[in-house]
Amino acid sequence: MSAIALKSLSVAVSLFEDYLRQKLYADLKRSDVTGQRFREFIIRTLDSIQEKLDGLARTDLLTGLNFFKDGVTLLYGYLESEKETSEDEKEGTDKKDRRSSIFQSLAVFGLWSSSHDAKDEGSDEMSVLDDSFLEEAKAKFQRSAEYATKALSNESLKYQDRILAARLRIISTLLEHIDNTAPGVMLCGSYIEQLNAMEDVSSSFAIQFGTGAKAELKRLFTSVERKEFVWSVIAINRILWHFARLFGADDAYFTNWPRIVYKNDIEVHPVLDSRVRELFQVSFKEDSDADHLNCPQGLSISDECNFLIADTCNNAIKVYSPLGVYMYSFKTPSGGEQSAEFWPRCVTYDADGRTYAGSSKGRREDSDMPAAVFVFDKHGKFISSFGSDVLTSSSVLTSITIDSKNQLLISDDGANCIHVFTLDGQYVSNECSWESHEGYTHIAVTARENVLATHWDHVRIYKDGQYVTKFVVKGYGLPIEGIAYDSKREWVYIYSKAYKHLEKYKYPNVQIYDSEWNLEGIMELPKSYRTTKAMAMDPNGFVAVVNVDENEIALL
Repeated sequence: MSAIALKSLSVAVSLFEDYLRQKLYADLKRSDVTGQRFREFIIRTLDSIQEKLDGLARTDLLTGLNFFKDGVTLLYGYLESEKETSEDEKEGTDKKDRRSSIFQSLAVFGLWSSSHDAKDEGSDEMSVLDDSFLEEAKAKFQRSAEYATKALSNESLKYQDRILAARLRIISTLLEHIDNTAPGVMLCGSYIEQLNAMEDVSSSFAIQFGTGAKAELKRLFTSVERKEFVWSVIAINRILWHFARLFGADDAYFTNWPRIVYKNDIEVHPVLDSRVRELFQVSFKEDSDADHLNCPQGLSISDECNFLIADTCNNAIKVYSPLGVYMYSFKTPSGGEQSAEFWPRCVTYDADGRTYAGSSKGRREDSDMPAAVFVFDKHGKFISSFGSDVLTSSSVLTSITIDSKNQLLISDDGANCIHVFTLDGQYVSNECSWESHEGYTHIAVTARENVLATHWDHVRIYKDGQYVTKFVVKGYGLPIEGIAYDSKREWVYIYSKAYKHLEKYKYPNVQIYDSEWNLEGIMELPKSYRTTKAMAMDPNGFVAVVNVDENEIALL
């Protein structure tokens, strides 16, 4: 459990300097960093930041960082502490709820999965921790936030220093309320409003996102530090958005998210604006033998924001944390009666945490491999497979999702239809038929119970299994081969390979449409993403796409 807690603390460190995240996870992947060694690594990292501040004589920032470091040490001590207790001293409901809240706070950063922990945090088997450590840690984080506030208010500091103070203030506030997140989320909402209204933020965003020749010229001569400043402001907004979403802040919290306003009252949403998301693309790929992706073709994102990837040529479903750290794999049994060929092409999950993976041959593969759906429990254990009596060796499974009736919908480009199953594997029907086309069909289900299916240059819209109409994509590149639906905003995301381009769209892109099919924005991707075969939404409103050739995932 200590290793889990310490990994979560590394995320707090990463809020200070972005490059440290990559350094930290590279270290984690190469070795088993646990216990005292991990603690020393975190403190050493904080010390390196401290040395920079020492040299610049930024007193309030240095003091705030000192308190933060002490808080990290005490929080580590709390999670390592253990009391010997009698039967009468077992934890009551309130303490179990608090402990659960703490570990949920750690899991929000994707570095702990409750379904894969050895013990349930709410069970009587768990040891009782020494609360005095936690209270002392919270007091240190409170002082850290106070000094960060002083530094942030010092207008004589450079903007780089003030953004560091803003990071320290927010992460300290969240950790101060780690066992009861609502007050911390509310306070940080106010802090974000102050940050986004800063003059340095407004002027920097005007340079980064302004239009016209003058803005282009300013960007050409903009310093690297200024660009990093914009990136840091976006990062802080995005992290709080992610934290608040997973801890149940109401819709008004997100609807009223403070915009960044610059020249002529132009507004930029620091999280959802397509220009911001294009700038803030985060990609990850694995290089070691154990977690290397090999031709990934399917993707889904869990309620905890973990990535479930159909790693086709490794014959596995691989799970990665929200920050791209490999966690574990699902595989089918080898040998025995349950043994079967498993080439996952698409993947989804249900409300109970079960994973469903569609396995079949590829579009142009000459194979007699039978297609089927494989089911795994929330721990990754194989349960069963079904569908082989309906699906055939000519089936090409390209996309899978679950509708509001708890039915499994699977698009089949071999049969040119959608197969419908119950979650226990009973076949219901095939529907939503289409004519053959050169591209791959991908599907999504809307809040209005419409089924959307990609079809070369348009999206086909079905209702109750029957074709209704289509939406033609014009001028943004062909073919379109990926689709995802954001139920919070009723937005549709369409992925275009754009190798047959019109007008200026020569690069693969993700197009965003509202519920009336009005274009909200376009996010360009690198050329290598022309091999994408899947995309998915996460609970925070971000979209992820799979790069098959480069074996990586990008989150926008």
